[in-house]
Amino acid sequence: MISAVFWSSWMVNPNFLPQGHPGQTVHSPNGDFKAQVYHMSGFIDYKNVRVDIINNETKKKEMIYYNYVDKSLDIMWVGDDTLKIEEKYLQVDKDKFNYRTEYRGLE
Repeated sequence: MISAVFWSSWMVNPNFLPQGHPGQTVHSPNGDFKAQVYHMSGFIDYKNVRVDIINNETKKKEMIYYNYVDKSLDIMWVGDDTLKIEEKYLQVDKDKFNYRTEYRGLE
């Protein structure tokens, strides 16, 4: 029972993810936000990446992207509030991508 609760929490709650190792930081064109990339690897051969958005004014930090990536992450700002991460376009105030829930149809 406890393992089922832990597993389901891990699937939907970003607080269960490890922080990871800091990678690149990409600042928005207007300086309002920065995207911080974190790389994680486990005890088996997999690599995950998470991207947190930090609002430079409020210092609020929120994960907007989590995925399996086995290469350098392709990330760039395409507007003051829109990031292109790999093939995904994410508006920082409303969009998120998390392969753990999207892959399993939980979003």
